[in-house]
Amino acid sequence: MAYVLQGRNDCAIVSICNFTGKSYDEVMEAGKVLNPAFPDKVRMRGTSHDEIMFLLAYLTKRVWSERTPRRGQEKLTGLCSWHVAGRKQGHLTACISGHVYDTDGKIYPVEEYRRRFNYSLRKVWC
Repeated sequence: MAYVLQGRNDCAIVSICNFTGKSYDEVMEAGKVLNPAFPDKVRMRGTSHDEIMFLLAYLTKRVWSERTPRRGQEKLTGLCSWHVAGRKQGHLTACISGHVYDTDGKIYPVEEYRRRFNYSLRKVWC
Protein backbone atom coordinates (compact mmCIF):
# COMPACT_ATOMS: atom_id res chain seq x y z
CA MET A 1 0.00 0.00 0.00
CA ALA A 2 1.29 3.47 -0.86
CA TYR A 3 0.96 5.86 2.03
CA VAL A 4 -0.18 9.45 1.72
CA LEU A 5 2.16 12.02 3.28
CA GLN A 6 1.18 15.08 5.29
CA GLY A 7 0.68 18.61 4.07
CA ARG A 8 -0.23 21.58 6.27
CA ASN A 9 -2.59 20.80 9.21
CA ASP A 10 -3.96 17.65 7.60
CA CYS A 11 -2.54 14.85 9.76
CA ALA A 12 -6.08 13.61 10.45
CA ILE A 13 -6.93 13.41 6.75
CA VAL A 14 -3.65 11.65 5.95
CA SER A 15 -4.07 9.22 8.85
CA ILE A 16 -7.63 8.38 7.80
CA CYS A 17 -6.36 7.75 4.25
CA ASN A 18 -3.57 5.51 5.47
CA PHE A 19 -5.77 3.60 7.90
CA THR A 20 -8.80 3.05 5.64
CA GLY A 21 -6.99 2.75 2.30
CA LYS A 22 -9.08 5.58 0.82
CA SER A 23 -7.47 8.22 -1.38
CA TYR A 24 -6.85 11.76 -0.17
CA ASP A 25 -9.46 13.05 -2.62
CA GLU A 26 -12.08 10.56 -1.36
CA VAL A 27 -11.58 11.73 2.22
CA MET A 28 -11.73 15.40 1.26
CA GLU A 29 -14.91 14.80 -0.78
CA ALA A 30 -16.46 13.09 2.25
CA GLY A 31 -15.56 16.17 4.29
CA LYS A 32 -17.39 18.35 1.77
CA VAL A 33 -20.58 16.39 2.56
CA LEU A 34 -20.25 17.69 6.11
CA ASN A 35 -19.14 21.21 5.17
CA PRO A 36 -18.57 22.55 1.61
CA ALA A 37 -15.63 24.64 2.89
CA PHE A 38 -14.02 21.60 4.56
CA PRO A 39 -10.74 21.55 2.54
CA ASP A 40 -10.02 25.22 3.29
CA LYS A 41 -10.94 24.80 6.95
CA VAL A 42 -8.58 21.81 7.31
CA ARG A 43 -5.64 23.74 5.87
CA MET A 44 -6.31 26.66 8.21
CA ARG A 45 -7.17 24.94 11.51
CA GLY A 46 -6.90 21.17 11.25
CA THR A 47 -9.69 18.65 11.85
CA SER A 48 -11.96 18.47 14.89
CA HIS A 49 -12.97 15.39 16.87
CA ASP A 50 -16.53 15.49 15.46
CA GLU A 51 -15.22 15.74 11.89
CA ILE A 52 -12.94 12.74 12.44
CA MET A 53 -15.87 10.70 13.79
CA PHE A 54 -18.05 11.71 10.83
CA LEU A 55 -15.36 10.88 8.25
CA LEU A 56 -14.67 7.45 9.76
CA ALA A 57 -18.37 6.54 9.86
CA TYR A 58 -19.09 7.95 6.40
CA LEU A 59 -16.13 6.31 4.66
CA THR A 60 -16.30 2.90 6.32
CA LYS A 61 -20.08 2.58 6.83
CA ARG A 62 -19.60 1.42 10.41
CA VAL A 63 -19.78 2.84 13.91
CA TRP A 64 -16.41 3.51 15.51
CA SER A 65 -15.80 3.40 19.22
CA GLU A 66 -13.50 5.75 21.02
CA ARG A 67 -11.40 4.17 23.72
CA THR A 68 -9.02 5.37 26.35
CA PRO A 69 -5.64 3.75 25.74
CA ARG A 70 -4.06 1.45 28.27
CA ARG A 71 -0.51 0.29 28.89
CA GLY A 72 0.77 -2.57 26.80
CA GLN A 73 -0.29 -1.42 23.35
CA GLU A 74 1.87 -3.94 21.47
CA LYS A 75 -1.02 -4.95 19.19
CA LEU A 76 -2.80 -1.60 19.00
CA THR A 77 -4.79 -1.03 15.80
CA GLY A 78 -6.81 2.12 15.14
CA LEU A 79 -6.47 5.87 14.74
CA CYS A 80 -4.49 7.35 17.62
CA SER A 81 -4.70 10.87 18.98
CA TRP A 82 -1.36 12.01 20.45
CA HIS A 83 -0.78 15.10 22.58
CA VAL A 84 2.08 16.99 24.20
CA ALA A 85 1.50 18.63 27.59
CA GLY A 86 0.70 22.32 27.30
CA ARG A 87 -0.35 22.27 23.64
CA LYS A 88 -3.92 22.64 22.50
CA GLN A 89 -3.69 20.79 19.18
CA GLY A 90 -2.73 17.15 18.97
CA HIS A 91 -1.50 14.85 16.25
CA LEU A 92 -3.33 11.93 14.65
CA THR A 93 -1.66 8.79 13.31
CA ALA A 94 -2.70 5.41 11.99
CA CYS A 95 -1.62 2.48 14.18
CA ILE A 96 -1.65 -1.04 12.82
CA SER A 97 -0.59 -4.06 14.89
CA GLY A 98 1.34 -1.97 17.40
CA HIS A 99 3.18 0.18 14.84
CA VAL A 100 2.61 3.89 14.32
CA TYR A 101 2.40 4.95 10.68
CA ASP A 102 3.28 8.60 11.01
CA THR A 103 2.27 11.15 8.40
CA ASP A 104 5.88 11.67 7.28
CA GLY A 105 6.05 8.07 6.01
CA LYS A 106 8.06 6.69 8.95
CA ILE A 107 6.96 3.67 10.98
CA TYR A 108 7.69 3.23 14.70
CA PRO A 109 6.67 0.77 17.42
CA VAL A 110 4.11 2.49 19.70
CA GLU A 111 6.40 2.80 22.75
CA GLU A 112 9.34 4.12 20.70
CA TYR A 113 7.06 6.72 19.08
CA ARG A 114 5.75 7.82 22.49
CA ARG A 115 9.26 8.24 23.94
CA ARG A 116 10.88 9.76 20.85
CA PHE A 117 8.35 12.60 20.50
CA ASN A 118 7.30 12.92 24.17
CA TYR A 119 3.65 12.23 23.28
CA SER A 120 0.81 11.00 25.43
CA LEU A 121 -1.75 8.75 23.79
CA ARG A 122 -5.15 10.31 24.56
CA LYS A 123 -7.65 8.29 22.60
CA VAL A 124 -7.92 5.53 20.07
CA TRP A 125 -10.66 5.04 17.49
CA CYS A 126 -11.08 1.36 16.72
